[in-house]
Amino acid sequence: MKKRIRTLLIVLGVFVGIVLVPVLVAQLSHQEPAPRPAIRLDGLTYEEIRFENPAGGIGLAGMMFVPAGSPPFPAVVIIHGSGTSSRENSWYLTYATYLQRNGIAVLLPDKRGSGASAGDWRKSSLEDLATDTEAAISYLSTERPGLASSVGVLGVSQGGMIAPIVAARSPDLAFAIDVVGGTIPMHDLLRYEEQHNLAQMGFLPGVSHGLAYATSAVNRWVVSRDFWSAIGNFDPMTYWRNVDVPALVLFGDQDTNVPSGRSRDRLNALSRSSHRGLLPPKG
Repeated sequence: MKKRIRTLLIVLGVFVGIVLVPVLVAQLSHQEPAPRPAIRLDGLTYEEIRFENPAGGIGLAGMMFVPAGSPPFPAVVIIHGSGTSSRENSWYLTYATYLQRNGIAVLLPDKRGSGASAGDWRKSSLEDLATDTEAAISYLSTERPGLASSVGVLGVSQGGMIAPIVAARSPDLAFAIDVVGGTIPMHDLLRYEEQHNLAQMGFLPGVSHGLAYATSAVNRWVVSRDFWSAIGNFDPMTYWRNVDVPALVLFGDQDTNVPSGRSRDRLNALSRSSHRGLLPPKG
C-alpha cells in the first residue's frame, strides 16, 4: 500500500512539474516590451457630436475629425473592437488622425456603454452594435449634408466582424475595411485566443490546447455569461456572403487572437464560389 502511494505521489509530482515548471520559467524570464509612443487626444483637432440610434433607442456621442480644405470629403465611420473603449485609445486615434491628415473625414463614436454613449455593449449582439454604426452613417447624411462625398466603414478587431453586417445591410456604402477581424464563429475564436494566452503563460502546446476548452467554457458560462450568450454563436460568414461593396480585409500571420490562415481560407472559399477573388493566396 505504501509503495502504491509513493508511486502515485511520484507520478503526480512529475505531472505537476511537466505542467507548471515551464509556466514558472516563462513567467520568470518574461520581459514587457518597451511601450510605444501613444497618440493623445489632447491637442488633436475634432468636433464633439451627438446622434441617436432609433433602432436601439439610445443616444450616442463621438468625435468628428474633419480634414483641412473644402468639403465634400470621403468619410469613414470607425467600428470599435471588443470591451469598453476609451476616447484615449491610441488604436483608434492613430487611424482617425492619419486619415484626417490625408483628406478623409472620420466619425469616431464613443462605443455603446463607453464615454458619453448610452447603452450596454455587454448585453448587445453584434447585430445590435451594427445598428450604432448604421446610425452614425445616417448622421453623416442627415445632419452633415455636404460633408461626405462617400462613406465607408473601418472595423478593428471585433469591429472587423461587425463591418460585414453593416456592409451587407447598406448597399450604398462605398467600402468596408476589416482590420484583423476573424471570419470564424465567435466561440471558436474564443478558444483559439485562450489557447494562445495559455501558451504565452508558458503551458506546453498539448496542455494549453486542452486547458483552452475549460477556460473558454468558464468564460462563456460563468465569467461573462450575458456577453457570450449575446454573441457566442455569431458567424461573420453569414454576412460576408451578402457583401456586395468593395472590401479590404487585413490579417497578420502571427496574430494570437485571430486564426489568420483559417479566416483567410474561409473568405477565399467564398470568393471562389462567387468568382470575386477577395484575397490572394498565401505565399
